[in-house]
Amino acid sequence: MFPACQKHDWMYHKAEIEEDKLIANLVFLLNMILLVIHEDNFLDKNRLYRAMTYFIAVYYCGGGAFSEDEAKKLPVRDIINELEMQYLPS
Repeated sequence: MFPACQKHDWMYHKAEIEEDKLIANLVFLLNMILLVIHEDNFLDKNRLYRAMTYFIAVYYCGGGAFSEDEAKKLPVRDIINELEMQYLPS
């Protein structure tokens, strides 16, 4: 699923309008389904369920990651530093 997540994150970063977010989410779902189908093994049903869970999560909860304000344009290193300050013990 990691390649699908990377593409989705990149699309969110480049998105400018709400429709871009919707397209990114749908491409995310499609990429995850294609990854599952390509592997073709006995865990496919579980992986498809997981893909739908991820899709629903980004669809309903991804608004914080997608915003049209300037905070979205922070360099990656600034975002990482901010996250480290919030979640890692001092």
